[in-house]
Amino acid sequence: MRKIIALIIVVSLLLCSCENGNFAYINPEEKSEISAEENEFIKAVWLSYIEISELCKNLTERQFRERLVDLTANLLSLKINVLIVHAVANCDSFYESEILPKSRYINTDGEYDVFSVICEMCASVGIEIQAWINPYRVSSERDLSVLEKNKAVKKLYSENKDNILICESGIYLNPAESEVQKHILDRAREIIAAYPVDAIHIDDYFYPDMAENADENSYKKYKENNGVLSVDSWRRENVNALISSLHLLLNANGKKLVISPAADIEKNYENKYADIRLWLENEWADEIVPQIYFGFENETAPFERTLESWIKETENKKTKLIIGLAFYKCGNEDLFAGSGKNEWLENCDIIKRQISLIKSKNTICGVAFFSYSHIFGKNIKKIAKKELQNAKTVI
Repeated sequence: MRKIIALIIVVSLLLCSCENGNFAYINPEEKSEISAEENEFIKAVWLSYIEISELCKNLTERQFRERLVDLTANLLSLKINVLIVHAVANCDSFYESEILPKSRYINTDGEYDVFSVICEMCASVGIEIQAWINPYRVSSERDLSVLEKNKAVKKLYSENKDNILICESGIYLNPAESEVQKHILDRAREIIAAYPVDAIHIDDYFYPDMAENADENSYKKYKENNGVLSVDSWRRENVNALISSLHLLLNANGKKLVISPAADIEKNYENKYADIRLWLENEWADEIVPQIYFGFENETAPFERTLESWIKETENKKTKLIIGLAFYKCGNEDLFAGSGKNEWLENCDIIKRQISLIKSKNTICGVAFFSYSHIFGKNIKKIAKKELQNAKTVI
């Protein structure tokens, strides 16, 4: 079994002369031998489209590869064995796609496949890659003129205007329409056919918040075809159809489906039309990564109570439970935590205590941290740096 030895990275760094941009480099000598294959406990980090954009900004392929030496060294310093990399954020692509337009956030010096380079560099040190996609989100703007810059979505809209939803939060693909579901499945199929990813990773963007009648035409068509479900149940079935289809596609190709919902199970069901319990019951998700981005003192959803609710939901289920943790809150006021709003300002061991609690539960298979720049950014706050040092003692 292959060992990942920090010396390899040290030598690589000596051969490189790159600037680290807005990310700090952590010396891999802090950790001697790390093997992703030997760690059953999953330790993941999200790498968002904004972070990818910053990493590759104005860099040639050679310079980008050099910067990724730092990224992999940083990840190995925390024993990270999974990197969750944005592949589709706003119906755009961070990989070479024949379906979607290249993201405007890919701002490199020269033409090269950013996603492929990330996959290659991480594979060289034994870090698993999950391709992170936002299935429905198109834009945070509501003006349909943005479709002029996205031929894929423009085509969907020209074929059937009901394929698009205009919502308060922006423009989304309509989960009810069969063309939309096929489009999302085609994206996933394209990624797994071309890249050595281990999973497709879906985050919490399911149905958007929208006006009551935003999908009225689609529901009317459903009823005219003898549909009997209420509008809420129908919306849930639309998301279920996508999740079950993704599960079949990915498992048939030896890949995993990973879903990262918001932490509140009931709100997922009622507001996002994400029927987590059904997905767990039917084993459609190989891994579930609830975003429990709360402190212990959160007034309405304290961390420990929320954690226990997920342990209960996944008990005796095949789906692995991994817990999403909020490095981005370290050193910041938690605006929606009520009386616990200052917890992340006054403590520097919250993540450490959360990891320790998680590891004491024998049914939890790992943790995932949001996000890379909030751990390794150059400008993170002093208290956040202390939080990281404390967390490293239990990771």
